[in-house]
Amino acid sequence: MPIESSSKSFSKQYTRTTTTNVVDVVSGNTLFNSKVTTQINSFSGVNVKSRAPSENPEWRQQVKRRDNATTTYVASEDKIELGSGSTYSRIVDKVGNQRTTTIVTCDGVLPCSLTAVSPDPSVRTKAMDKARAKVFKKIAEKQVPFQGGVFLGELRETLHMIRHPADGLAKLILGEQFLSTKAKLKRASLRRRRPLSGKDLKRSIKRAVAETWLENAFGWQPFISDCEGAMKVYNDMLYKVGFTAIRAVGRHEQQVGVSYGSGGSVDGFVEYYTDEHKTQECKVHVYGILRDDPRGTRAKLGITWGQFVPTIWELLPFSFLADYFSNIGDVLSAVSVNLGGVHWLAHTSVNSGVNKLVFTRFRTIAGSGPESAFGSGGHSPVIRRKKEVSRLPTFDMSYPPALKFEFPFSPRKWANMGSLITIAYTGGISAKHGRGRA
Repeated sequence: MPIESSSKSFSKQYTRTTTTNVVDVVSGNTLFNSKVTTQINSFSGVNVKSRAPSENPEWRQQVKRRDNATTTYVASEDKIELGSGSTYSRIVDKVGNQRTTTIVTCDGVLPCSLTAVSPDPSVRTKAMDKARAKVFKKIAEKQVPFQGGVFLGELRETLHMIRHPADGLAKLILGEQFLSTKAKLKRASLRRRRPLSGKDLKRSIKRAVAETWLENAFGWQPFISDCEGAMKVYNDMLYKVGFTAIRAVGRHEQQVGVSYGSGGSVDGFVEYYTDEHKTQECKVHVYGILRDDPRGTRAKLGITWGQFVPTIWELLPFSFLADYFSNIGDVLSAVSVNLGGVHWLAHTSVNSGVNKLVFTRFRTIAGSGPESAFGSGGHSPVIRRKKEVSRLPTFDMSYPPALKFEFPFSPRKWANMGSLITIAYTGGISAKHGRGRA
């Protein structure tokens, strides 16, 4: 594989406009007025690229046969993404009877510098592990489109909804006492029942529509979907559907550190500070083909012991909370996977070290004894990204994902847990579904 490399040098400027106005305080006459615009160099750097591609002249025929046409590819890049900004300063100084007003505006890339952050191999390893867990889960879903554990777990509620269709609308139309013996006993007589009106009627209509929607969404549609899944399995086995594409992405990102308070200035008029935010990030894209490898009707319908383990885990109350802290759900999904149905898998990883420069605290650099001084400014971030790309025609699935534990850093996950705990302790969740266990 011949290595191809290129580099491109560049330089950036900002435009400084200085307006000076001198006024005689006694007479109010303008003694001097000028406006000067200057281009000033502020930043220079080099963007570097290299790559080592490989040829595959038979890739069309391989794709047609559903074979692996992926070639080995390695590349790297060190690139600077420049933002731009502007500053404004106004200094008024009085000497004798003369008042001098100096206004300086600057537009463009302000002076700054930032170092490169090399990609960390350990971050790539963690992204690979996450991608592997997703591939195991995707394969399990493709191999077992009809989830026996989920179906049996929801069958009772599904049948109840099917036996009592549109229960919410029926309550609205017929009245609660026609459907509930308890309600009948609470009322002295059916004749004393008054029709709903006003706000009560509106609330009842909204409640009935909501209940009907829930019956459809969680009763009829899943049941029909399960029936369609069973029919699809039967047809696939009957007509021998051959290959299925599979895709998965594993991501991992971690903070390296933050450097605060590096100083900078624009020609002695405005000063500012820059903060460096350094991170490591990696994405692993996995893609491939699965063969239709039926392991018998029981296995395809998801009613083998291996399939019951992960699906019953998903039915446990609050099992998703355990998945917030660990990857136990992915580990359980992996135990039911038959890798014999994998035709081929390949992957591409993009591993990056990122340094993001943030501009803060703009203010005027005042001279000695000015009458007044004011300064402000802003600048979009400057980013330096050092990236490594690797593509291989294989992906290691020889071992399942290891069990890991970590605290969730997503604010949304903590919000979900907080709301769930609040509902549980205020009686919103019945004991049947694990009250107080969140």
